[in-house]
Amino acid sequence: MPNCNEIPAPSPSDDTQCVSLSEIELIDIFSRKRSSLQLQPFHLYPNEALVYHSYIGCAPVYPTVAISLCTLAAYRQMRCVCPLFGFQAQCRAFCFLHDIPYRPYLMTQLSSAFNVYLKILQCVDQHLCIALKCDTPNWRLLNSRPTCFYKLDDEPKLEFKWLVSVDGNNSLKRWDKCPTRFPKGLLCADQWKNTGPETRKKMFSVFDQSRIFIAACHHRGELAKYPLAIIDKLLTVYGKNGA
Repeated sequence: MPNCNEIPAPSPSDDTQCVSLSEIELIDIFSRKRSSLQLQPFHLYPNEALVYHSYIGCAPVYPTVAISLCTLAAYRQMRCVCPLFGFQAQCRAFCFLHDIPYRPYLMTQLSSAFNVYLKILQCVDQHLCIALKCDTPNWRLLNSRPTCFYKLDDEPKLEFKWLVSVDGNNSLKRWDKCPTRFPKGLLCADQWKNTGPETRKKMFSVFDQSRIFIAACHHRGELAKYPLAIIDKLLTVYGKNGA
């Protein structure tokens, strides 16, 4: 993931400082209008003023069209729900709502503004991770299960703090079926059945019953050094008081 702090900021020039946001086209979900936005003294670039007014320009230096942050946020959630909902479908929906004919360049404008919006969210997440100390090494391993790895002041010492089984999951096949926390049919994953083997269709229910986590290597094949590397990683992160 690129570091946002390493992105060099362009040096201001006389041309960019002279650009005004007069009669810029502002696009929202249900409205489309032309307006003039006032630049603040601390704004060096037009897009700074646009973000200040909750818009993102469709061009880096001389934007003539800007899309609201609420519109981009709504489209992002639609993409999360339906990844096949592309830029063209969204632009056609905007054209119906704004009562204008569809033009292919509208899709380019939405794509440019949406990519900038995602980059802003990525930079914000990076700054939050740094502020909350979530960027430290092995943070996910140490915070994946608070009930197991968080220690209290008066907590009794256990003989084994954590248990690991490396047997190709053969022992997990002997787990008896037991009632799970969630009733059947509540999760979308329970409704979806692919054409794979029956054992693969039911394997994730084992982890719901046992609350066991998966440790896997991303390399292909099965070699003896792969489970040894996993055990070495667990010993390094969690300590030697395990089994």
